[in-house]
Amino acid sequence: MACQDAVAGRRAGGVVAIALADGAGSARHSGRGAQTAVSTALDLVTGSFDSLYDDSVDAGREKIVGAVVASVTEDARALGASVSDFASTLLFVAVKGERYLAAHLGDGVIVAERSGERTVLSHPQRGEHVNETVFVTSRGAAAQLLLDRGTLGAVSAFAVMSDGSAESLYMRRDRTTAAAITSMWSWLDGHPPSKVSAALASNLRDHLRLFTGDDCSLALLRRVTVMADKLPEMDVAFAGAFLDCRSPRGLHNRLAVLAALGGADRPVSTAELSARSSLSVSAFRRHARYLRELEPPARSA
Repeated sequence: MACQDAVAGRRAGGVVAIALADGAGSARHSGRGAQTAVSTALDLVTGSFDSLYDDSVDAGREKIVGAVVASVTEDARALGASVSDFASTLLFVAVKGERYLAAHLGDGVIVAERSGERTVLSHPQRGEHVNETVFVTSRGAAAQLLLDRGTLGAVSAFAVMSDGSAESLYMRRDRTTAAAITSMWSWLDGHPPSKVSAALASNLRDHLRLFTGDDCSLALLRRVTVMADKLPEMDVAFAGAFLDCRSPRGLHNRLAVLAALGGADRPVSTAELSARSSLSVSAFRRHARYLRELEPPARSA
């Protein structure tokens, strides 16, 4: 049987987000339903983070579930199928500046790292009967969606996992999580997301899958701090991902702007800084604006 899980991440509009959905095994098009749930959730949270954060909890729940159900309904019409044929769970976490949003419907687990310790933000949700869970297409799904919002404070990382991965990484008896999650978060401190994704896929396939007959999916989100003067020494793939540069030229230019800003020990005009970076004023401003968004705000003690 094809994998019925879907997992993805996105960085857009000042928002970084991860999302995961686990398709219902009994639903004919659950794999597509999971993909639609993930893509719709990422569209919504990167495009409407502020309103989702500021809305009432009930309004936020309705907006999230309503958007996914609307997308799934389009898929169902296109295939001449029932909406219930696209049933899936949904978990996502999004961060913008110092604020975060976490949403969870169904089984699976959301974990955070706070002050270096793992803490479960959201435990698996069960349906009315044993071995049942809640799906985005279930009646009354919006009312059962957990929506957690807050400021990061000492939170430095998040993980979302399907129930297949939870078989190994979540201890149901005492509702705690495995230390392996902390190890996997640490991979992001010095490796690009592409390399970490490959390592995760290998571990899920070769180790976690051995303990369950279910699909295993996992997504990680971590705040990584690198001193500006150390970035040029980092692996090119890591530096490119850190600075969100998709081409060698873009990375070269962004590092040049970073060096020009870092070398200014007195007030300097934009024209002088752009000359130092060998870029036009408009190009310098574009890169500098992005770099300033990366810099974390000061925190009071």
